[in-house]
Amino acid sequence: MGWVERFRSPLEKCGELFEIVSRTESFVRHQGLSTDPQGDLEKGVAHTDRGQAMQRNLVAFVAEEQAQAHPNECLLGSSEVIESVLGRLKRVEQDQTSSGFTGLVLSLGALVSTTTQAILKQALETVSTQQVVAWRKEKFGRSVQSKRQAVFADLGESEQKRAPSEEGH
Repeated sequence: MGWVERFRSPLEKCGELFEIVSRTESFVRHQGLSTDPQGDLEKGVAHTDRGQAMQRNLVAFVAEEQAQAHPNECLLGSSEVIESVLGRLKRVEQDQTSSGFTGLVLSLGALVSTTTQAILKQALETVSTQQVVAWRKEKFGRSVQSKRQAVFADLGESEQKRAPSEEGH
């Protein structure tokens, strides 16, 4: 395995670049993009000219993206949060298949916030189901599911689900 020894220097250089990119990615993922200074992101881990250049470029890129945020605003630096919330919403949808996905968007606030029995009680006493349904119809209109059902009802047919092998063809 002595032949691997000749790759030590190139691997160390690649490792440095990988570390710089990983630190930047982790910073953006966990801190988001805000008008706050980059802090630890600017602290040097680069020892080579190439690493220092990459670090400068990444710090400049993050600063440019952060400049888009308004004061006291933090922009998402990763889609992971959105994907996680949508995953939770899809799990809720499985229990509510008859009402469709569109109206469930209203439940996002409850999925991502801390709620207590007192808050739930107040919400249920303040807004009626009829008000929610009326608001949903006004803002979202008919769901894709209800439109499909209406088309098939007009045709006098029932909608048939395709077998997995037929989808996309």
